[in-house]
Amino acid sequence: MSSPFWIKMRNLRYLLIPKIAVLVISCMLLFTGAEIVPRLLIHSNIEAFIGEPPSLEFAGWAYINAHHLVCSGSAEAFICTGVRVVEVSYLSKSENCKYPYTARVRAYTLFGIPYDTIVVDCNMGVYRLHHP
Repeated sequence: MSSPFWIKMRNLRYLLIPKIAVLVISCMLLFTGAEIVPRLLIHSNIEAFIGEPPSLEFAGWAYINAHHLVCSGSAEAFICTGVRVVEVSYLSKSENCKYPYTARVRAYTLFGIPYDTIVVDCNMGVYRLHHP
């Protein structure tokens, strides 16, 4: 003899399991898309600085250093989905640098949201302009 309470619980279980499964699968798809789509859409933008070979080399160097600073070695690597060179500026000739340039590189997180701006300078190295 089964009581009406157990019948109600059994029916409730059969209703909740598919709903929970759909919720879990949709969350997994959402966060997988948040990780993969920005990686496909955000590119390095190094080819925009082809004008002079030194600025192109410096843009590549800035991209590599900024990517290493933000997207590796800590928990930020789990949310960093892309790095893009935004600007390469020429410095004065009086600087003692191989490439007298400074570059701004922007880092992006899940869903392609801008996260941080990194400045790469020939004298001062690589540093963050602002960190939220």
